[in-house]
Amino acid sequence: MAGIIKNFRINSLPSTAWLKDQLPSYIWPEPQRPGKILRIAVLYSRVTAKLSAASFEIELQNPDGPVLRQTYAGYLWPSERLWEEYHGLLNNHPIPPTIGPPLLLIEEANLILAAFPNDRKLRVLSKDEVDLWLTEHLHELLNGERDGARWRLKETTMEVLRYVPDRRLTARVRVRLGLEDGSEKTVAFIAKQFYKPKRAKDYCRNLHKLQAVRAEFYSPDGALRLPRKLALVEKRAAAFIEELPGRNLEQALPELDVQNVMRLVGKMLVDFHRIPMRVRKKVTPKNEINEVREASRTIAQAIPELRPRLRALMEGLLAWPWQGTASVALLHGSFRLNHILLHQGKLAFLDLDSLRTGPAAYDLANFLTSLYYLQAQDRISLPQREDIARYFLEGYAANSSRQISTPAVLWFFVTLLINKQALKHVTHLHENQEEKVKNMLRLAEEMLCKPRQTSLTDLWKALP
Repeated sequence: MAGIIKNFRINSLPSTAWLKDQLPSYIWPEPQRPGKILRIAVLYSRVTAKLSAASFEIELQNPDGPVLRQTYAGYLWPSERLWEEYHGLLNNHPIPPTIGPPLLLIEEANLILAAFPNDRKLRVLSKDEVDLWLTEHLHELLNGERDGARWRLKETTMEVLRYVPDRRLTARVRVRLGLEDGSEKTVAFIAKQFYKPKRAKDYCRNLHKLQAVRAEFYSPDGALRLPRKLALVEKRAAAFIEELPGRNLEQALPELDVQNVMRLVGKMLVDFHRIPMRVRKKVTPKNEINEVREASRTIAQAIPELRPRLRALMEGLLAWPWQGTASVALLHGSFRLNHILLHQGKLAFLDLDSLRTGPAAYDLANFLTSLYYLQAQDRISLPQREDIARYFLEGYAANSSRQISTPAVLWFFVTLLINKQALKHVTHLHENQEEKVKNMLRLAEEMLCKPRQTSLTDLWKALP
């Protein structure tokens, strides 16, 4: 372990290779016969000024037993806080996993691993709680079917899709139902649980508003789909929503007709921006500058040598000659390939918990900068990025009557390269982290020096 935490840094989580070597003695302490750690994957990681947290999927095997996968939340603390935090988790009566103890204290790495569903803040929704809710509210899941009362719950399974320690959980719930005559059917929905009940309540309120107006503002061919709210379980800060069929566009990319699909994505975003709905969260130039300031502080803390470049970028953004007078639209807020489903030629927009209002330019810039992040992670190639950007912008421009300021798109492009894409490389565990952060800042610097007046259709040519 020498050198891993010689001088404690909040973003110095140990490597998965080191964990793979060390964990057997913690999961199978003597005199137990040790099993095997087959694989460790980092599912999510986050760094703040006070805490580093990550979620891990660990593939492990008891001696002569089946291979199992267990999820763990990992918390990295300074040594003076380590035992206090460990006892805090211990006092919450942790639930043991299938293999090993519920909590692993790896003192030499300043690390606590808590086996799912144990968590510092999130009291994870259990299958028993979902079963209880279903028993009382099955008609809501069946969308008011008249025969809903005849169906009986036979089996429920939960599959974790995304787990962010302390913050949120997304799971797929499958429910097997039966009738007295032996007939059966299976229904499924998505459960999203938040740390704060207010987040769940706001999320459900926004979905409810969308349900009320979406039919009128669908495109004429009905190609845009949005998930339906099923229920709010306020005391558990959970929202149950419709599961829509399809694959997200990042997964489907190898088989896509990129030209036609991305033009359709642009057209559907126009339809979304036309929905006459307002939400509490707003995007403004002032708010975005504050986001950049906060991100710059985090980046500079991790890589101090970048302070002069970050300062120069901020000065360039403040001097940018565009007026924030664009008309206000309903924004997705986190528009990117893996938040868009395609099924039988129809699109669906997912992860609507980031809804906000503001200039339409924000969603366009968010989509474009997310492509650079995917390219940095080798998940798409440079030609793919260029084609996706080109046809997406063509689709949007061909169907929008809204005046889109291309300087505004490029201004948001620079801010989002800093406060989303560069920041993600600092706060998430990635290989070549420093190199990738510097590359995102280089792209932002290039954009500040490029011509800003161009048509929306040709905007992809102006991108670095």
